[in-house]
Amino acid sequence: MREAAIKSDRHELGDDISPRFKCEKIDPEKGTPASYIATYIGKNLDASAFHNNDPKTGKPYVDEESGKTMAETVENAIAWASLHRIRQFQFFGIPPRQVWRELRRLASQMERNPASPKHLDHDDIDAIMAAADVGCFATYIMKQGGVLIPRNQYLVRTAYETADEANDYGEFPQRIYGICAPSLGERYTICTHPDEWKLVKKETTPDNRTGEGFDLQGDPVAPWTRGNNCPR
Repeated sequence: MREAAIKSDRHELGDDISPRFKCEKIDPEKGTPASYIATYIGKNLDASAFHNNDPKTGKPYVDEESGKTMAETVENAIAWASLHRIRQFQFFGIPPRQVWRELRRLASQMERNPASPKHLDHDDIDAIMAAADVGCFATYIMKQGGVLIPRNQYLVRTAYETADEANDYGEFPQRIYGICAPSLGERYTICTHPDEWKLVKKETTPDNRTGEGFDLQGDPVAPWTRGNNCPR
């Protein structure tokens, strides 16, 4: 970690590398690792909660490290991350969340369909689906193989198919089909999106009224908007 932190522009640091890397032992009297991380996460959240004054002192919240208001430090941190396109505090090295969503969808579909089996015929895949269905992400991670492994080593992955119709640009994009377990063969490719949806214009209802027509004055009609301003 030290070498990676000081690799860029090493000559600018000289003998003092603390601006890039500083390692200290945890002091229990100051807090735990979780509280230390929470402090930095709190400095990079939306500053809307810090625009109000501290109810105890009646003054703005102040960052003890810099002496500036918390609202100002948060805005600076967000601007810095946006400028350098840094996605802060995002978990990495874990199994795909899309597979998690598709497994939960599959479990719900199996529960609603009386003719569907209650369990998958492969114990490992069924255990992963069960973990996702009950909402235990930790178990889902472990059943998938753990963290920091190549994506092609996860047992269950997202299955895709090519769309039947071209989009507005004449392309045939990839869309989600369901889940698959490539290491177990094509048999364990399961569709979770059996229906196809598309946006279509609402058809106009033909006016089948016949006979001589005439204008009606004063009859109630449906409002053009959600608010009817008629005073009567």
